[in-house]
Amino acid sequence: MSEQYALDSSISTPQVNYCIMNEIFADTGSINEHFEYILDVSLAKFKNKDRYKSILFLLSQNPTNLTQVSKHIKKPTGEISNYLKALLKTDLVFRKHGTYHIRDPLFSFWVNNKYLGLSTNIVSEKVAEHLLANLEEKYQKAST
Repeated sequence: MSEQYALDSSISTPQVNYCIMNEIFADTGSINEHFEYILDVSLAKFKNKDRYKSILFLLSQNPTNLTQVSKHIKKPTGEISNYLKALLKTDLVFRKHGTYHIRDPLFSFWVNNKYLGLSTNIVSEKVAEHLLANLEEKYQKAST
């Protein structure tokens, strides 16, 4: 009976990576749908959703402080501070030593790549391998 569930040895690592990346980024991927839902629910009460998404995108590239966010978004620190306080209440973001971070490294990876335009099916195993390498790097940074 347990042999029935054994993995087919013809399945390669690149194929598995490809499937994982499709779950994360394909419009019908389970992980993508979950993150879309989290983002929609978390930002539902906010008026300027694009501004919040811009801040999340910036934080997905590198954790940063209020001044750097303000410079990048080109808005006064007082205004950006209000956006960041609101994001802290959503629990998507946390603050450590004056630096803002996205709490979940996989969600951060998704935000970073989703808003770079990767929102449809991944076209090749090479792209999936590259994305997986980026994801592994992001997890290593988050764990240190």
